[in-house]
Amino acid sequence: MKKLLSLLILVLLLSCNNSFYHVATVQSEQVKPIDNNFVFENEHLKVVYNLWEKGGRMRFLLFNKTDLPIYLDWSKSFMVRNGTQTLYSQLPAFTKRAYVDTVHYQYQQLDILPYRLTARSNQITELPSRIYVAIADFPIQQTVVNAKTKEKVITYSQENSPLRFGQQLTYSFDQTRSNPHQITHSFWISQIQVLRSGELFRQYGPLYKGHPNALYAVETRLAAGRSVGIALSSVAVSYLLIMESMKHMFDGVSLCC
Repeated sequence: MKKLLSLLILVLLLSCNNSFYHVATVQSEQVKPIDNNFVFENEHLKVVYNLWEKGGRMRFLLFNKTDLPIYLDWSKSFMVRNGTQTLYSQLPAFTKRAYVDTVHYQYQQLDILPYRLTARSNQITELPSRIYVAIADFPIQQTVVNAKTKEKVITYSQENSPLRFGQQLTYSFDQTRSNPHQITHSFWISQIQVLRSGELFRQYGPLYKGHPNALYAVETRLAAGRSVGIALSSVAVSYLLIMESMKHMFDGVSLCC
């Protein structure tokens, strides 16, 4: 009886929960959506961002457009989250159990593997000429959930956005890091859309893919429209509780005619 009661309560809890995805669209003044990509270019570098992940990830491709190697200086490169700056060179090295980035990088019919010479193990990263390099080890780690409203879409300005973040990358054309150049990119959440899993798939595709200029959070809440099922389940649980109590009540009692 106790096992049956525990199983019924577990089924009740699972049936009452539902997952909602809070998808945050990201805008930038420097980085622009181009052909379903999130791209910046100057005369030296092309940067292709893919921020899609639970909590967001500063994930990007770098392409050296020049005929010379470019040296990325991590000691003068940093990420900013809501006004808090983190130098990339201060990030701890990955452990054996560290998060492994699972995004499959495909860009312009190229397969690009995550680059291992990053800030976590090097002060400088060399970007070879005319080659794409994937940088993927900088989680934004910011959960933005709009759970205190019934609205499914909420918009923000740059000033009242719940998350403003960005990065600066410093690079030069020699290993002594003289005559440095910088590129600075800033982002902010301009919209949060609350979606069920089916709606998420229809608008953004599979969860592992998403959109490059968006990130998401997951909220679990009581499923709407389940009140009848909850009531019936509650009655069943009450019945089992009563039966269990009656069983103990008559333990040790013998009836005679």
